[in-house]
Amino acid sequence: MVPERDLSWQSGAPDNQVQSSRIDQLYVTPYTALTNPAVAGLLVFLAWGSLPDLALLGWLAGMSLLAALRFGLRKLRNSIRETSLTPTDWENRMMLLVGANGALWGLAGVAIAGYDLAVEVEGAVTIAACGMIAGAIFSMTASFKTFCAYALPTALGPIIGLLIAGGEAQVALAGMGLIYLVVAVTWGRQTARALETGLRLRQENAALHVDLQAAHARLVEAERFRSDSFANIGHELRTPLNAIIGFAQSIDAEIWGQLGDRRYKTYASLIAESGRHLLNLIQDILEFSRTDTAELALSEDSLDLQRLLTSCFTMLGKSAQEAGVELTLEKSAEALWILGDPTKLRQIVINLGANALQFTPRGGTVTLRAERTDLGETRVHVIDTGIGMSQEEARRALEPYTQIMRDRSGVHKGLGLGLTLSKRIAELHGGFLSISSEVGKGTQVTVALPSARSLLGPPES
Repeated sequence: MVPERDLSWQSGAPDNQVQSSRIDQLYVTPYTALTNPAVAGLLVFLAWGSLPDLALLGWLAGMSLLAALRFGLRKLRNSIRETSLTPTDWENRMMLLVGANGALWGLAGVAIAGYDLAVEVEGAVTIAACGMIAGAIFSMTASFKTFCAYALPTALGPIIGLLIAGGEAQVALAGMGLIYLVVAVTWGRQTARALETGLRLRQENAALHVDLQAAHARLVEAERFRSDSFANIGHELRTPLNAIIGFAQSIDAEIWGQLGDRRYKTYASLIAESGRHLLNLIQDILEFSRTDTAELALSEDSLDLQRLLTSCFTMLGKSAQEAGVELTLEKSAEALWILGDPTKLRQIVINLGANALQFTPRGGTVTLRAERTDLGETRVHVIDTGIGMSQEEARRALEPYTQIMRDRSGVHKGLGLGLTLSKRIAELHGGFLSISSEVGKGTQVTVALPSARSLLGPPES
């Protein structure tokens, strides 16, 4: 089934999706909320005795309460995804709670001015505030306004407290705190923008992925339809063609009596020959379609390649005689047993031999030869003394539906699929097909099969 793409984002939904994803980042983990009471507890321990006990405990209780509320808000959002609340509503709720957290940190900073605290306590408050802001850059910048609601009061409280205290060290610390705040806000803004850009890219990639899935599904469906259509067309065409060929051959053989005028016999022979030619074209198209859709499979068996070449030599003999071309078979001194698909390997040799005969002028020669190399490869060569090709023409000759020589030797039979089919069948066997040719001198086509397909002899019975 082809996946349907949700196109609602094209009417403004991307911004909503990005905003929702941004707010999700605020609710990813509850542990960021727990750092506030944890650090606050350490400060209370350090400042105990320097500030009123009740104030310290109340401040710590406020931090703990806000952490619990943030934890509960996260749990609530994750449990009721289907709600009328918008991402902005959830963002505002979180901003309210972290803003209260920031206010409590700011209150701790202002306390520096109201009490005569030890330097280490003042420094600890300042360091704690800076640390909490640094952590907020990583946990809150998904919403920049939420980050600001936390960072500004957290930093401004100690800065104001240090300025009011008025000592040189305090003023210097306040100046450094102010610089740190500016840097933190700038960094937070850049982080927020980078996150938003990343989320937008993620949304676009998700949409592209859906598009690619849909396109792939349509392509697979189209390939299946094409394959089925070829199979149906092939059946519809081959059945009447076989009947036409059979009837034409019967008339040509005059099995029911003489026809009278000998021209009828000639016409019947031409009808049968044309029908066979058309049937061969259909077979080529169907075979190419199967290789093009990776449906072609090998039916492998051990075979004597020399015997296969001999049978091909016999099958091509009549065509060579009609073309006035000398067809020769160079037999190997040793038996060449291989593992392969006999029918498809025979198809390669017939295709290459027929091509060679077609492009070799009368009086030329076509040679079939097989050999085994020192590396164990088995090679079949089809060599002709025909019109030859340039390197560019040889490259193009391996492309489907390409005929190269029309301008030099007339229109030739076929669709230009023979070499393409032969190349693909060779590759199915793990081998390759190569062409060596020179204009005016001839062509040599070589099919090489890997050494893994070479056998030492016939299979044991």
